Amino acid sequence: MVGKKYSENQPRGYLHPGLQWRFSEAASRGDLNEMKRLFEKGAKINAEPFDGVFSGFPALVCAASGGHSNVVEWLIANGADVNLSPNDTPLGVAIYRLRDTEKTIDVLKSNGAK
Repeated sequence: MVGKKYSENQPRGYLHPGLQWRFSEAASRGDLNEMKRLFEKGAKINAEPFDGVFSGFPALVCAASGGHSNVVEWLIANGADVNLSPNDTPLGVAIYRLRDTEKTIDVLKSNGAK
């Protein structure tokens, strides 16, 4: 494996960079079915892709920025860290974007987002 681990149990997207990119991209579109399919193939909940437009953004940040509360809830239920992001937290992004994010903000705050 190239690079350092992001946390002890969630490696960055180095093993399957395309897989992690597609996972974050699906989160940004709110495509939960595609996310579940990619998760079964090995996409990591807290990993971030290192390539392309979603580089550095875990799926939770991508989902929060689009106001996809159903995706946010699924990610949290599957272990997403609500305060994890090297760039901005999912809550910060959701507040900044203000695109149908009221429910998303409520979901994040009720799960400990700061």
